[in-house]
Amino acid sequence: MAKIIHDYIDKTDRLVAEIEKSADSILRGINLKELLKNPREYLKVHSQKFVMSHKDKIQEGIEAGKEFGEKVMSNVKSKN
Repeated sequence: MAKIIHDYIDKTDRLVAEIEKSADSILRGINLKELLKNPREYLKVHSQKFVMSHKDKIQEGIEAGKEFGEKVMSNVKSKN
């Protein structure tokens, strides 16, 4: 069971690191003047771009979570 957990943590840590690296570059590109004009719209547009640019990583995280859950349940069932 420990290996299942460690493998899952390693995979999610890698995904988080990749997304954070990209987020840092996006933060540097924020135009404060435009942000202050209409914060809600500015953040909506940029958050949508962010999500779309990381769609594959988000999907990979979802699949990793499902796989982790299946492995844990399988492991628990085999011990009962």
